[in-house]
Amino acid sequence: MSDKLFHRILRRMDYISDQAGIFSRYTCEMGNWNSHLDNTRQYICNYISKNNFNTLSVLGSGWLLDLPVDFLSHNLKKILLYDVYHPPQIIHKFRNNDRFELITADITGDLIVNAYNAVNLYKKSKVKTRITDLEFTGFEPVEETDCYISLNILNQLDNLIADYLKKSRIYTEKELNKLRTRIQQSHLKKLPKDKSCLITDVEELRYRKKDVPVTSKNLLYTKLPEGSNIQTWDWIFDTTGSYNKGCKTVLKVIAMEI
Repeated sequence: MSDKLFHRILRRMDYISDQAGIFSRYTCEMGNWNSHLDNTRQYICNYISKNNFNTLSVLGSGWLLDLPVDFLSHNLKKILLYDVYHPPQIIHKFRNNDRFELITADITGDLIVNAYNAVNLYKKSKVKTRITDLEFTGFEPVEETDCYISLNILNQLDNLIADYLKKSRIYTEKELNKLRTRIQQSHLKKLPKDKSCLITDVEELRYRKKDVPVTSKNLLYTKLPEGSNIQTWDWIFDTTGSYNKGCKTVLKVIAMEI
């Protein structure tokens, strides 16, 4: 598939607008996000410091807000940054940096295109692709590295795909939840054991009053693996009420070595 066609698919499935929205929300919530970003960067620094790593793969690099870039550049020989779409600003920033390599990849392993094709097939012929027939391989590295970091991406992998399929009204909520489970399980399975670090938000809390959550939502559709060096913290995600109308949104985050 050509880069131009893949870019068109990403745009139609809201990947590019969603990424722009993340940075826009960051600029509005910078003071509230800083604690989460600092915790994430410090966890990564500690993880790298205590191990004899030379190379690293980062899954879900995005805007690099939560990645300790300077620390990594001084302590590692090579860093591979994987994302489905790298912001032009990030591409420009690292264009002459040999230590960092930006790799464009669907971290689900081709599910984005397969989901898009399933919707097109249904629109044209009313043929429904069974949810179990939506194939994907999971993350496939372009080369092996000493360690891997799944960076606030686990519960994001299924969101835009499931939202796109939901709009098509082909699948039931139950079918979509089964697909979400497969996506998350595949991602966890593909993280190399004993050389991976997982950081992810696991629960969404909505507040109308300062200390009283109105609702909570589990963001995971599978169980997390047993891990070590487990840390948790809150991410004050949105205080404007724009993400969940009229509510402050706080995300529960967990970090672990697996």
